[in-house]
Amino acid sequence: MRGALDVLRAVTRRPVVAGLGVAGVALPLVALVIAVTVAERGRQRTLESVRQMGADVVIVSAVDAGNRGGQARTGDIVRTLARADAQAMAKEVPGVLTVAAEYGESEPVTAGSLARRVNVNGVDATYGTLRDAPLEGGRFFTVEEANAAVRVAVIGFRVARDLYGDRDPVGDVLRIRRIPFTVVGMLAERGTGLDAFNEDEIVFVPLTTANRRLYSVTYVARLYARVRDLSVTVAIGDLFRRRHHFGDVRIETQERLVSLRSTAAKRLRWFAITAASALLAAAAGGIAAWTALGVRARRAEIGVRRAVGATKPRIVAQFLAEAALVCVPGAVLGAGVGLVAGPPGGATMVAVAGAACVLAGLAAASFPAVRAARMPPGAAVRPL
Repeated sequence: MRGALDVLRAVTRRPVVAGLGVAGVALPLVALVIAVTVAERGRQRTLESVRQMGADVVIVSAVDAGNRGGQARTGDIVRTLARADAQAMAKEVPGVLTVAAEYGESEPVTAGSLARRVNVNGVDATYGTLRDAPLEGGRFFTVEEANAAVRVAVIGFRVARDLYGDRDPVGDVLRIRRIPFTVVGMLAERGTGLDAFNEDEIVFVPLTTANRRLYSVTYVARLYARVRDLSVTVAIGDLFRRRHHFGDVRIETQERLVSLRSTAAKRLRWFAITAASALLAAAAGGIAAWTALGVRARRAEIGVRRAVGATKPRIVAQFLAEAALVCVPGAVLGAGVGLVAGPPGGATMVAVAGAACVLAGLAAASFPAVRAARMPPGAAVRPL
């Protein structure tokens, strides 16, 4: 009990210095929690964008056939990519799991008295599954609805907010080119994916409906294929070389973009580790400096105590207890402020970070504490 009172008196008789010691632990801890939180959220967003359009999706895009075989063509520019190509890819290429065709243009849409221009994309019913499109409400249209060219629509999150506000749009009527479509689903907000494709700003309708009632076309703009692995891309290329003799399609994968994003995610993780290590070192350095200042100011006290029989372990324990009395309140204060940032690990992550700061501080304080205990009594009382 007496030892605890001695520790408390030693810390509280220098309140300004004690306050600086507490701040020296709290501030690095808050900075550590914020840095790790920002890095981890960035990493999770990057990994989510990888998941949205991952490396297992092959995109076959139509190229305007305005110039073939080195000879310019006159007349309208045509597209040669068709739904038959999607069917051939699904049937003839082993390893193709799901295929979806797409064609779209920018169109005016209205809901009640509100209107705006958005991309209206006709897609196959398999598109929602292939793109892993999460729904905020309702459902994606079915194969039966797509085959029957039913006027149904699934709208992006931003389109829904602009036209319907906070109201649920499912079941309401959306007019595209003044043609009424029933809203059957609303996509959850997800932003731009790896392919710079923002589904929040798009209205999806069945491809058959779009081709017959909106655009009067028989071709498509692109095909999406989810494959078992990217080696299937070679077989897809062979198929389209047989079916398209003039190089009027472009085959792409997301492998390079996924690799770049994955590298970015790894760098964010290393940034979090480096920042945490540096800030722990800062907290430890602050406590070491605080303890060293205390040793310097109390050299005479140390010499007297050593002269009257205080052991070296007792001197070390005294300074470590004082360091703990500063570290723990600093860690509690820093953890409380850090929780406001909403770290990904919650209270557990903050508690671990706080404990790490306390342990690092005590480890750093042990060096000046041991040096103090090793000072001969005569040297300790000699003026500096």
